[in-house]
Amino acid sequence: MVLPEEVSPNGTTTALSKVSIRARVRGVLKEQHFQEVGDVTASQLLFVIEEDPFQAELDKAKAQHAITEAALEQAKLSKTREVATAQLAFDTAQ
Repeated sequence: MVLPEEVSPNGTTTALSKVSIRARVRGVLKEQHFQEVGDVTASQLLFVIEEDPFQAELDKAKAQHAITEAALEQAKLSKTREVATAQLAFDTAQ
């Protein structure tokens, strides 16, 4: 007759691979889409961060871009006018 052997080891176990999940940008966390002890997959949505500050910064950058584009167009028109005036003066002088 074989008696079953029962073992009660002392100690703790650790996971084979453990990672810290952190957001790449600073912001106010609105939602968390994973559980602390669960698995996650590639391209899975993990966090939702409040987007208002980022949208405001984007709007500011777009406005600055529009201002710069307008200044560039104005400079092109001004240069065209200057070249035409100089050409007319040159032609008149000849």
